[in-house]
Amino acid sequence: LNLLSHPTLLEFLETLYDRPPAVVSQANFRAVKQGQSTGFHVDSVYMGTRMGPEVLTCWIPVMDIPASLGGLAVLRGSNSLPGFANVRATYGKLDLDDGDIGGSGWFTEDPAEVARFGGRWETSEYAPGDVVIFTMHTFHGSTVNRTGRWRLSFDVRFRPLHNGNEVNEEESESASAPNEGRWSEHRHNPAVFP
Repeated sequence: LNLLSHPTLLEFLETLYDRPPAVVSQANFRAVKQGQSTGFHVDSVYMGTRMGPEVLTCWIPVMDIPASLGGLAVLRGSNSLPGFANVRATYGKLDLDDGDIGGSGWFTEDPAEVARFGGRWETSEYAPGDVVIFTMHTFHGSTVNRTGRWRLSFDVRFRPLHNGNEVNEEESESASAPNEGRWSEHRHNPAVFP
């Protein structure tokens, strides 16, 4: 996980934020086997509203990922296009750690179901050292792994430091601790989240 502290990534984020970045949550290692994909979703349903609008996801492949291996697909414009306003105000406001919400958090496994609101699906072939950065309200998922190999990547979230603190003072009073809810505790239990 030395990539999380890679100077090029941190310098880019510092330039983008105009202040130093901080890691919001632990890195999530992803391993997708043959025939599987990741459903289409926004990360806000996993992170909740406690993190604020400046949080960005960085998706990082740790191997060559040709199209056949099922790489990341991002729906360009889904975080801001007017056609997604209702989706952002409903599904995008869910917090799987708050309350008794079941399921995976995915909006759909069908990319056409999300694309009907607008935008354009973007994907690529990826290599180690690539980084895809997007907002908490950007729809993304992956294409199907059509090989006999595992696809390996990880993702992590960053935010800007506020006056040397990881949390903005206004947010700190109302922020709940991340990864303490039902979804975080049971997300790998198929009896709870099939």
